[in-house]
Parts: sequence; structure tokens; C-alpha cells
Amino acid sequence: TAYKPKVPTWGVFPRPENISKAYGGGRTFKAGEYTAETEEQIQERRDRVQAKLRKYAADQGITVSNGTAIRWQESLTQCKDLMRTGRLKEGCNVLEQIVVVEDINPRTELGGEIVFYYAMCLDNIQRREEALVQYKRCVGNQYGRVSQQADRMIWGMTTASSKMKADQFDYSAGIKEVYDPFLIALTNSKMDWEAVQSKMDPEEEARLNQMTFTSIAALLTVPLALGVLIALR
Repeated sequence: TAYKPKVPTWGVFPRPENISKAYGGGRTFKAGEYTAETEEQIQERRDRVQAKLRKYAADQGITVSNGTAIRWQESLTQCKDLMRTGRLKEGCNVLEQIVVVEDINPRTELGGEIVFYYAMCLDNIQRREEALVQYKRCVGNQYGRVSQQADRMIWGMTTASSKMKADQFDYSAGIKEVYDPFLIALTNSKMDWEAVQSKMDPEEEARLNQMTFTSIAALLTVPLALGVLIALR
């Protein structure tokens, strides 16, 4: 049954009313029953805790061999170089083995950076749903700015996208056929005007230029004359 605490803001969830009675609680020592641990017992307990911590770190990918860390770093550098030259698909393939198959931990310093760059590659090759999943894995990384940058990318793909209604745009391959006639028409209009200018008679062009300069001079003369009259008064 769900235990209902006296303070309602503490929340309600399935738990026993008396945790100590249900799960045993701590040890209770009566007067004279307590005996201090020996140095051997203390060291044995510390070794046992350290062994469990090492196993946990290894299972979670927090600690890896030097060879693995070097290979991962080289793959990340290669991906960055490919991204600079626009070869995003290849960059994605370089990191996919590490992120998907080897399941690198995104909470480590190197792991967070690798997962973030993998997400950016997915984002840029239009695999946005997969990219969003990988960005979310980077949130909470305590090294560098990976978590902050991932949070911004998530905001851009969700909140900002919905506000700007970018999710309603059609990015399909056929969109080119829809807009090409308008773009071609605009280009042809510009080319026709340039053709008209190139065929214009030199004397007519000089006459038009003269009329333009005369109009500009007239517009400038009126405010200057008013300024002089005001100054003379």
C-alpha cells in the first residue's frame, strides 16, 4: 500500500510505514555489547569497498584501458576532420561503432564529447530523432561544455522548432520541383533586365543619367536654400 505522510508535499509512493522494521534497519548495541573493529577488519572492509567501486567503474565504462582510450581519441579526431570538410556521413560511421556497439559512457569526459559529436553528425544527415536521443544522453555531463551545448541543441530541436513552426516545413526531395519554377522566373527576369541594359543606346543612357543627376541636385538645393534663409534671419 502507498504510505501517506503527514506532509502532503513529500509525495506518495509505495513504501512501508516503518522502514527500519520492514528492512531491518541498523544494528542496535546494548551497553557493553559493542566491540571496536580490528585493523585487519577495517582494512578488509576498505578493500571490499574498493573492489566494488573498481568493478562498478569498469562495468559503467568509467575506467578503460589506455589502448582503448587512445583508439577512441583518434576516432574523435578523425570525425572532427571529416566534419570540417563536410563529410558528415563518414564522420558518423567513424563514431557509430564506439557509441552504439561499444556503448561508451556519455558521463565521462571523452565519452560525452564522442556522443555529442556523433549526435551532431546524425543531426546534419537528417537522422534527427536519433540525434535527439544522443543529445539527451549528454545532458548532465560534468566535463567542459558538453552538457550545456547538448541542452541548447535539444531546445532548438524541440521548443524553438515548434515556436517557429519549423516542424511544418517539407524537407522532402520533391520540394526542389515546387520552388524551381519561381526561382527560375526570378532569375530570368533579372537576366532580361540586364539584357535590356546591355542593348540600350549610349546617348539614351547618357540622357537618363543626366536627368537623374539633375533630379538629385534639385532635391538637395531646396533644403540648402531654406537653411541659408533661416541663417540670414
